[in-house]
Order: sequence, then C-alpha cells, then structure tokens
Amino acid sequence: MTWFRALLVKLGWRGGLEKLRHEIDEELRFHLDMKFDSNLKAGMDETEARVDARRRLGNVEAIHDSGARILAGAPAHSFGGGPLFAFYDDLKTALRHVRHSPGYAISTIAVLSLGIAASTTVFTYLRSYQQPFPGADSESLVRVFNRTDADAYGELSYPDFMDLTRENVSAFAGLAADQSGYAASVRFEDRGTGVLFGQAVTGSYFTLLDIEMSLGRPILPEDDRPDAPPTVLLSFSYWQTEFNADPSIVGRTLHLNNNPYTIIGVVGPEFRGSSAATRPDVWLPFEEYKRVYWARSNRESNREISVMRVYGRLTPGTDVRLADTELEAFGAGLDASAPLEVSERDYFVAPATWIHPRAREAEATTNRVMLAAAVGLLLLACANVANLLLSVAARRAQELALRAAQGASPWRLVRQALTENLLLASISGAVALLVAEPAAARLGSYFDRPSVWGSAVPREVSIDLHVFLFALAVTILTGVAVGILPAVRVASRNLMSLLWSGAGKTRLRGGRGGRALLGARDVLVALQVSMTVVLLVIGGLVLRSLDAVQGVDAGFDTDNLVSSYISVSSMGLPIEDRKRFYRELVARFNEESWVAEATVAAQAPLSGHPTEDFRFDGFEDDVSLTVGRVVPGFFETVEMEVTAGRTFAITDDEDAPGVVVVNETAASLYFQNQNPVGRQVWSLDDEGNLDNSYEVVGVVSDARVTTLLGDPEPVLYYSYPQHYYTPGNAFLVSTTIDPAAAVPLLRQELRNVSPRLAIVNALPYSRVVSGFTYPQRMNAELYSVLAVVGLILSTVGLFGVLSLAVGERTREIGVRLALGSPHRRVVLFVASRASVAVLIGGIVGMAASFVAAPLIRSLLFGVEPSDPISLAFAPLLLLFAASLATWIPTRRALSVDPVRSLREE
Repeated sequence: MTWFRALLVKLGWRGGLEKLRHEIDEELRFHLDMKFDSNLKAGMDETEARVDARRRLGNVEAIHDSGARILAGAPAHSFGGGPLFAFYDDLKTALRHVRHSPGYAISTIAVLSLGIAASTTVFTYLRSYQQPFPGADSESLVRVFNRTDADAYGELSYPDFMDLTRENVSAFAGLAADQSGYAASVRFEDRGTGVLFGQAVTGSYFTLLDIEMSLGRPILPEDDRPDAPPTVLLSFSYWQTEFNADPSIVGRTLHLNNNPYTIIGVVGPEFRGSSAATRPDVWLPFEEYKRVYWARSNRESNREISVMRVYGRLTPGTDVRLADTELEAFGAGLDASAPLEVSERDYFVAPATWIHPRAREAEATTNRVMLAAAVGLLLLACANVANLLLSVAARRAQELALRAAQGASPWRLVRQALTENLLLASISGAVALLVAEPAAARLGSYFDRPSVWGSAVPREVSIDLHVFLFALAVTILTGVAVGILPAVRVASRNLMSLLWSGAGKTRLRGGRGGRALLGARDVLVALQVSMTVVLLVIGGLVLRSLDAVQGVDAGFDTDNLVSSYISVSSMGLPIEDRKRFYRELVARFNEESWVAEATVAAQAPLSGHPTEDFRFDGFEDDVSLTVGRVVPGFFETVEMEVTAGRTFAITDDEDAPGVVVVNETAASLYFQNQNPVGRQVWSLDDEGNLDNSYEVVGVVSDARVTTLLGDPEPVLYYSYPQHYYTPGNAFLVSTTIDPAAAVPLLRQELRNVSPRLAIVNALPYSRVVSGFTYPQRMNAELYSVLAVVGLILSTVGLFGVLSLAVGERTREIGVRLALGSPHRRVVLFVASRASVAVLIGGIVGMAASFVAAPLIRSLLFGVEPSDPISLAFAPLLLLFAASLATWIPTRRALSVDPVRSLREE
C-alpha cells in the first residue's frame, strides 16, 4: 500500500484524501445520529439504540483509523499481508458478496453453467473420436491403413497382411488383425438356440493389445492354426448375461452354427472390442473363422478384397515416420510382385482409435457446426453475465468508492471483482462437468439404430483428463472474460468523486447523462441477439430437415409390417429341405388371426443387398444392379405396386425358365421407357461372360431397398425358389394388429416352430425406418436446445438492460408523468431502448445467418439453406421474445407514482 500512498502524494491527492476522510466521518456520524434518534422513537433504551445504530451503519472510528494508517504509510487492516493472504481476503470477500446476493449468484451460475456445459459436452463428444480401445494398452499402439482414391482409411487384404507378418518390418514389435464381425446361431447344452455376434482375431491379437482376462486364458498363436482344436473366448458382458457369471464355464462346450467350440476364457470387463460400432459376444481364432465362413469364397487368396483390420505396436524409440517409410517400401515391393487392378498400395499408420477415422471424417462437417454452435452459446452466456455484472457494478459503485477511500488500488478492485467472477465460474464449471457426460452420452445414443439384423450400439463417451483440463481452461477464461469489462470500467471511474457527491446513482455507461445511443450493456444485448438469430436459423433449418425426412415414402408398407431375421443353421436341416421349411413357415403364419400375410426374402428391405453384373436385351453396356431374392407373394405382402406384367407365381421354381422382376428405375434406365416385359436379361460370370438368361415378367414400383434417404436405385428381383436358399433369411409379416403388440407374438410363434431356430431380431418396421433418420433427429434435438437456450438468454439479457434503465430513470419518468406526459411516451422510451439493440443485433444476426446457412448444407435434407420459412421464423420468434422482455419493465415504468417523484425531486 506504500506505493499507492506515494502515488497519491505525487498526484497531489494527499490533501484530498484527508478532506475525504473527514467528510466520510461527518456523513457517517450524521446518519448514526439519525438512526440513534429513530431507535429511541421506536421505544429502544439509549444503550440498545446506540448499539443497533453502530451495528447497522458500521464503526466510524475503524474507518477513521484505517484512513489515518493509509496516510501514515501503513497498510489498512483489510488489505495487509502477502499474496496468499490477499487471495484469502479476496475469496472471503467474494463469498460474503455471494451470500448477501443469492439471486445474482444463482443467476450467474445458471447462465454460465449452460454455456460451459454446452462447450464441454461437445468437447467430450468430439474427444471420443480419439478414444483408444477401452481395456487395451494404447501406448505405441497403431493401426495400419491402405490409402486409396475411394477410401482414405482402407483395410488390408488377407494375403497382404500375411506378407506383412512375414516381412521384417523393424518399426513393429508385433502385428495382429481382426475381421469386422459375423453372426452365428448359438446353443449351450440343453438351452434353446439364440444368436450372437462374434469377431475373428489372429493368435497375437490379445497379447499385442495386452488385454486382461477375467477367467481362463486368451486366444494364443497355437489356437490360430489349421490343425488346432476349435476354441472360443467369451466377452465379459455375454458371460454375465447368458451364463450368470458362472466361474465353471471354462472348458465347457458352446455350439456355434451347430459346430462345437471349447470355451477357453472370459475377457476382462473393460475390453469391449476394437470398434465402437460393435460389441462382440465371442472371439474365434482366425483360422477357424476362415474354415467356417470363407469355405466358399476366394478371400484367402484375393488381394483385391480388403477385410483385415491390422494393428501394430511400435518398437521402443520408433516414431510414426519410420513406420510409414518402411511400409512404403513394403507396399512398393508388393506392387511390383502382385499389383492391384484398381490402384497402387499406399500403406501408413495412425493411432488405433475406438471410433474409425473414416467416421470422424464423414462427420467432420456436423462436428464443426456443433462446435461453432456451442462456442456461440458460450459467448452468448458470457455476454449475458457481463451485462448482469455491469448492472451489479452500477449498484455497488458507492461501496467500491468507499473501498478506494480506504486505500484499495484500481488493480485491487479489479482483482477483487475477478476473484468473485472466478468463484462463480468455478461453481458453474463443476456443474457443467456433471452435465457434460450424460449430455454427450445422449448424442452418442443416436447411433443405436435398430435394424432387422440387430441394433447398432450407441457410442460410449466418458470424461477423461483432457475433458477435465478443457473444462478448467474454459472456466478460467469465462470467469476472466465476463468480469474484465465491468472490472475495468469500475477501476477507470473517479470513484472518490462519487463519495463526495453522495450519489449512488452514477451510471457506468458512457454518454452524457447516460443517454448514449448504445451503452456497453446495449452492445452486449445486440451481440446476444445476433448470435441467437444464427442459432434460431440453424435450428429452423434442421427442424425442417427432420420434417422432410419423416415425410419420405419408403415405397412399401412400413406401418403394419414387422420383421425378423431367422436362421436354420443350428437345426441340422439339409440344404434341399430349406425351401420346403420356409414355404411351410409362411403357410403356418398365414393361418394366424393376427397375420394378414407373411413372406420371406434373402435380405430385408432397408438393409444391405448384394450387387451383380447383367446385360440387358438391346442395351450394349454391362450394368451393375442391386439384386433381391424374394418368394412369390412378397410384393403383395409389402404392398409394392405392380406397374406392368406380373409378379412371381408359385410355378416360378427351379423347374421353370428363369424369370426376374425389375423396378421402375431399372426399366426406365435400361429399356428406354419401352415395356420391358418379355425382354431378356443375362447374368455375367466372374470373367464377364454371359451366364444365365432370364425373362423380365413384371415391373414394380420403386422402393427404398438399401437406404431410406437416397434416390431409388435400379433393382432386379429374382424368384427365390429358382435359386439356392441360404440358412438365414428375412421373415416379414403384415399384421392386422398393432405392430408393437405383434412382435412378442412373432417371437413366440417362431420359437414354437423349433427351439433350434435362431432368431436374430424382431421389431416393427417403423423402427427400422427411424434408424435411418438418426442424423436428422440428433441435429434437430441438439440445435433446437441450443437455439431455445440462446433465445432465453437473449430475452433475459434484454430484460435486465430495460429493467436497469427504468430503475435509473424512475424519478425522471415520474416527473414526466406528473407534468402530463402521455403514457405512450413512457412506453416509447422503454421500447426505444430495446428496439435499437434488437434491431442492430437482428440485422447483424441475419447477415451472419446468410453466411452460416450454406456451410451446413450437408446437414440438411429436402431443405435449401435459403429456406424462407426458416429465415422468417428466427426474426419473428425473436420479436416475440423482445416484446415479452419489454412488457414487464414497461409496466413498471407506468406504475411510477408521479406525486412521490415530485416530492423527492
């Protein structure tokens, strides 16, 4: 405090301080006497009256002594000590202010919590893209990719992977691989048949990833040999749910697709696979997987088919650049000895993350917009709180002046204000951390997409050290940002002149008499309004997109349809009997009262379908078409319209000439709008030669076959009885009752058919359709919440500015009313304060919206960024909110008592 005293002496303020101290004494003693007299009149005795007066107005002698010590060069009692004591003193003062102003504290914490929670939630969600495999040792663990023009993160073929394992690549201490996944029927001892999802891994997989085991041992290299006995490894969750965590499970037999496997162990609870999109129930050695699933394919020798996800652990001291260099040399050698048809090999390594980098790139636009919106909401919250702090600073101006008189430097006042703001921001940051994880998990839950093949799992997100440090940084920056403007404005005022004037009504905004066109608080409101307009426009666009998506016609009946995927692989049914089984299954269900019609298809609509090459009669080029294999009655069951010819008949079996049905898109593309009925189509073999001939017997309406939101693709349908029946097929039922109520009936009746019939899933088709709209539903919820919160904050900010403006000019309004000024002038005064900030903010916001809207084009469906409804919706909603914010201050202004105002004036 010595330097401050010296500065005052240098500036000639020493005498001013002495005079100010005496005036403070006189002023306080005057009020003390007034309170003492008031207490005596209230019936208190003399001692009680004096004690109460001193307690209420403070100890005048203490103030006198503090000022004397300042002038003598000694620090005042409140401001002594070192940095630690100073921080403690600041914190204690901040806690006292918060305790005495709970409404202000709660409002600040609530607003800041919303802003910090939004940014922390988005960061937590985005951080999940870098999350390593849970339960695995991620240090030096990388993944090997092959970059092509079609895929920046392609997999490796099996022959290339085997060559890599035999190559002496010094950058890797070890290599391992897995395959994306498979489904299998499962039977254990005398239990009924179920379905599980598994993953095939090489023998080094669990050792390389350093996975802990709950029971038994992992799959080892000796298990991954052609002559090794069949073994299987259980996941922890599957062991718990299906075997009640039975510790004696190791060594017992599990039947997969009717083949026996010995259970050798249970994986630890943390490890849930190497892909966030799947949760394997079991793991098989890769050699066993090849024997069962690759028996009729050429994947083992075909270098064009990339199916291996390859992982490596870098040797100590090796960096990524060396690994890339060695992989480049290895790829060049393979290109010379075994070139690919499509492109050259371009191998490289990247960190092994649970979410595939392909997903991160595909969702990059959505994530950027999400992050920008969250940052915008955080800035909006900061502007709101800064406005609130300016109002609080105006009310506390006399208190700050008194502290300055006691010796508090401008920096001391700024430090005290920042300490209080950081305290409130810290509480807000803690609240935000509590909200961030469940909110981010909500975003991840949209990836739980139901399908006939089973539901895709949600993305798991969690708070780690990176998220905590991010929240801490945002909290500190927010605390400083919201408090720096009010603190600097307070420190820049001549607060001692405020005490001399005795005016506690000094305004902290600029302009003559506080009548500037835009004060600091108005600028902050305009900023809030502009950001809110942008959020409202984006929210309107994504809501319109969701409405457009929900109006897409799938091309077949989805309201009354239920479906399941079933497999006879565990029934021991001969191949020649599968056709009869499925025909009898359809007939059996058609006899049920709740069933309108039942049918079978190799693939269900809105699921993956194969493609094949064909040559059409009269069309010179070979074409690739999506194909479906369906039984007679399929089109009638799913209510697809026949536009020409006929559909399949019961006589279209293996003894009849080959027939096909095409959809309208295929007919228009390959038959030049001529009637295709009776024309010929030839399938092509692997060499591109004509193979089998088929006659087109009918044309059906377009239906979404593989995806809901794309344009209908050309599709060719085979008559299933003329082809080989696979063990697993889609079973569809058109029901006469509520589809949700029909699902358990479907499951039970399928179980009654055979306890060994594998049932993959059963669900209403409306849920399958909703699974394709998850991006639109996620965007609609996220940006709608951000827009609503932004609108609320803007409304509150505008309300605060207007309320303060009315409070500051209450006497003036009263005098005007007393002198006969009409009410409309008062209303115009209040509305003008709102209109300027709202108008400027609205114009800036609409201009920013025209720039921002095209940037989110990839998020939209069926709606243009210049959609007039969305652009008109934002200002209209904002105008309503501004009117609501203006209404209460206007009523308060009109309720001012003119007589009292004149008496006070």
